[in-house]
Amino acid sequence: RRGRAPATAAPPQKHVPPQQVQQQQHMQQQQPNQQQLQLPNQPLPPLPNQQQPQPQQLQHNANAAKLIEQLRARLSAASAENEQLEEMLRHEEARAAGEASAARRLAAELAALQDQTAQGEAQMQSAIAAQQVASRELSQQLEVARRMNAKLEAKVAALEDANRQMLETRSGLEGGMLDALKQQLEAAES
Repeated sequence: RRGRAPATAAPPQKHVPPQQVQQQQHMQQQQPNQQQLQLPNQPLPPLPNQQQPQPQQLQHNANAAKLIEQLRARLSAASAENEQLEEMLRHEEARAAGEASAARRLAAELAALQDQTAQGEAQMQSAIAAQQVASRELSQQLEVARRMNAKLEAKVAALEDANRQMLETRSGLEGGMLDALKQQLEAAES
C-alpha cells in the first residue's frame, strides 16, 4: 500500500481519526478543481479556513469569475474607445496635414504676388524716373528755344529798325537830289 500511495499523502505511522482523514481527502479532491477555476496571472486568495464548506468556495469563485468578466468587458470597451480615439487622431492629423499643405501653398502664392507687386512697383518707379528725366530734358530744350526765339526777335527788330533808317535816309537823299535838279532846271531856263 505504501508503494501505491501518492506523494501528497499523509505520512504513515501516525494515527489520524477517520473523520479528519475524510476531510483531508475531500480538500485534496477540491484543490485541483480550484486550480482549474483560477485564471492565469490572477490567483484566487487562499481560503482563510481549510474547513470552509464547498458551496461558499464555489460562490466565491463564481464572484471572482464574474468580476474578471466585468473587468474584461471594461478592458474591451476601453480598447474599442482607444481605437476610436486613434482613428479620430489619425483623421485630425490628416486634416492638419492638409491644412498645413494648403497654408504652405497660399504662402507661396502670396510670396509670388508680393514679388510681382515689387517688380511692378520697381518698373513703375523706373518709368516715372525716366519720365521725369525726359520732362527735365524737354523743359531745358524749351528754355533754349525760348532764348533763341528772343534772340531772333531782337535781331528782327534790329533789322527792321535798320531798314527803316535806311529808307528814311534814302528818301531824304532822293528828296535833296530832286530839289537840286529843280534848281538846276530853273537856273537853265532863266
